[in-house]
Amino acid sequence: MNKIFVAFSIIAAMLLALTACSGKGAEETTAERTAPLSTSSAIAEPENGAESSTENSAVPVYIRIGDTVLTVLPSGNSSADALIALLERGDIDLDMRDNGGFEKIAELERSLPTNNIPLAAGPGDLILYNGNTVCLYYGENMYSLTRLGKIQNTDEETLRSLLGDGDVSITFSLKK
Repeated sequence: MNKIFVAFSIIAAMLLALTACSGKGAEETTAERTAPLSTSSAIAEPENGAESSTENSAVPVYIRIGDTVLTVLPSGNSSADALIALLERGDIDLDMRDNGGFEKIAELERSLPTNNIPLAAGPGDLILYNGNTVCLYYGENMYSLTRLGKIQNTDEETLRSLLGDGDVSITFSLKK
């Protein structure tokens, strides 16, 4: 009987130790349950310097939707730098589709580095998901994401009006 009690106590202590080392916080658990349709259940760990200042953070990116041009202030991370480097080669035209009623998404031809952090994304956020999916938010969502930048001087109503209900063609550029 004592051997069973000792064995049970050891197993319980090991399980407690493993649970304490898992590193899952309440925010990640909530984020996993409210993941957008464009995401998987795996959350990537944040990389060092996810929002550190970089040389390209002051270079604006422009988004053309029809005749409207929006200005994006890039995030200070290597993901935004990689997007700017890609745009230095030329404009990027994307046919974006609606996803989940809060974002428009499209895949890039190549992957960019990720700097995922737990993030409450909202209207005007330009997000990178899974290294190769660009997401333009007009609604809200929480998940572990990489912020590429933020559209300046706009709101949810304006974005919903510009983006419409269906697919939309958008051009990303360094030229206004």
